[in-house]
Amino acid sequence: MRQSDDNQNIFVSTQSFIEELLTRLPVIIVNEKKTTAVVERSPKILYDRLIAFFVQNGRQIPMDASEFQRFLRDTFVERDGMFFTAEQAIKYDDLRRQIPEMVSLALFVGSEADGVQWLKRELVDKPQTYQDLQPKWMQDLVAPKKGDAIPELMQILEENFLKNEDSQWYIPDAENEADLEKVRTRRLLREFKTYVEAAEKPKGRIKEARLEALRTGFKNCYQEKDFATIVRVGDRIPQSLLTEDDVLLQYYDIATNRI
Repeated sequence: MRQSDDNQNIFVSTQSFIEELLTRLPVIIVNEKKTTAVVERSPKILYDRLIAFFVQNGRQIPMDASEFQRFLRDTFVERDGMFFTAEQAIKYDDLRRQIPEMVSLALFVGSEADGVQWLKRELVDKPQTYQDLQPKWMQDLVAPKKGDAIPELMQILEENFLKNEDSQWYIPDAENEADLEKVRTRRLLREFKTYVEAAEKPKGRIKEARLEALRTGFKNCYQEKDFATIVRVGDRIPQSLLTEDDVLLQYYDIATNRI
């Protein structure tokens, strides 16, 4: 019974936080008779804000990224890759009818998270082969943050999507997505371990790192209260990578105050 109550409290606090956050965001941004997507309504940014909220309050992070996306789909309304309250969704639909031209989310790929969203947009209507996707991917690929190592297109496909008998990639259903997320998390933690080992060497510097591996590793260390490792790795990665990512910086600042 206690576990059930704890889960319910986590759900209620998460729902309240996200609902309050959504109500403070604009429904759309209108610029020169075009509607522009509000990037803060994307699952990635909303999850970043949720992590920051729980870390700031010294609480365990209630769910992983795939669980959070399922929570969003079950609790709020999705439109064009963004999430709204029910009332906001009605307003959004009305505005979209008045101003149909839409500048979408994840137009360019400047990070691994951008790449996943870009692929979901490309694959939402029909499965596609690697050969179909690769030329468009290269066209929309832009320089990442200094020090961020973005995986190759094939690796992102293998870690986040499924392939049918015709070698076409498609978006997995919720159950398969959760299984992929578990496998991906294990891979990211193994990669993070290499950064920990590099940081333990005298005067060792990490010139380039996979941002998603750092996020996953920092999250795992935070949950295990291994604050020293967060600080040790944070001190050895490119400082621009640390200071320009809100999630990494949040973990690092909290860890610095705990050791």
